[in-house]
Amino acid sequence: DKIQFPRGLQDGDIVDGQYRRANNEWYKGTIISSRPDDTMHTIRYDDGDIDNGMTQLHIRPFQNHQVGDIVEAAGRGDTFYTAKITRIRKNKKIDVMYQNGVME
Repeated sequence: DKIQFPRGLQDGDIVDGQYRRANNEWYKGTIISSRPDDTMHTIRYDDGDIDNGMTQLHIRPFQNHQVGDIVEAAGRGDTFYTAKITRIRKNKKIDVMYQNGVME
């Protein structure tokens, strides 16, 4: 199951974005503009980078996670799977263990 937003995204929402939609790394940022039909958004990440043309497939609500939290993590492709956070690294990357025992 994919993470669903309780409402459409709005300018000013704090989110996690999948930078450049090219990997499974997510970064905290703020939506700075949106199309009127809510299909594409621009995110300014906390480090100042900007990502245009982001769809909800590559954006999720920001959550301040802790070890032991159950999350939806991106597997191969665009599919999300339930996983448990096993470690949060100093660089803020998160290690998870999926329900089938696979760790990333």
